[in-house]
Amino acid sequence: LFHLAGERISGAFIMAVLTHAYLAAAGIFFVLCAWAQVNDPDPELWVALYVVAGAVLNVPVALGSVRGGLRLVIDLFAAICLIWAAYITYGVLAAYWPAFAAAPQRSAWTFVEYEEGREAVGLYLLGLHDVVLSAMMAGKRTGAGAPQTPRWLGLGLAAMLTALLAATYSWVYYQPMMNKRMDVAHCKGAFA
Repeated sequence: LFHLAGERISGAFIMAVLTHAYLAAAGIFFVLCAWAQVNDPDPELWVALYVVAGAVLNVPVALGSVRGGLRLVIDLFAAICLIWAAYITYGVLAAYWPAFAAAPQRSAWTFVEYEEGREAVGLYLLGLHDVVLSAMMAGKRTGAGAPQTPRWLGLGLAAMLTALLAATYSWVYYQPMMNKRMDVAHCKGAFA
């Protein structure tokens, strides 16, 4: 228990505040990701994916609207995003292995220099975000007794916030340098 202005604050209250702060931050981040995809060669797919899987599904979770079908949709989005990201990652590594082998210390930056690498990172973030959403739903009351919030949820929230901050940093810091060096026309859109 914590004290604030002489009042006792429970761990559940703190977790609720952190959960809602995460949902708001993630929703804003993924809407900005959707906006950045406007100039992409296939924007419809990416805009819809970022908006639905990254932002719209946050609303019923934040409001506590727990429905079995909704959790299934979130779990399907998570599985599709993570499997698709792994498939793209394999393709990038297989196609561009000499670039990674030549400079292993730059592997992360080399990976995101390729369009497919940036797509895979976005899919990993969406998939992991939806795993966290699913865990949050597991902690909501379903009418069958006390909620069973996974013990790792706090760590998952911290890890996802760190990942979103790292992605934002690379977007703000690294993307402009990459655009100058690579001169990719559709990457000079919404924020570049």
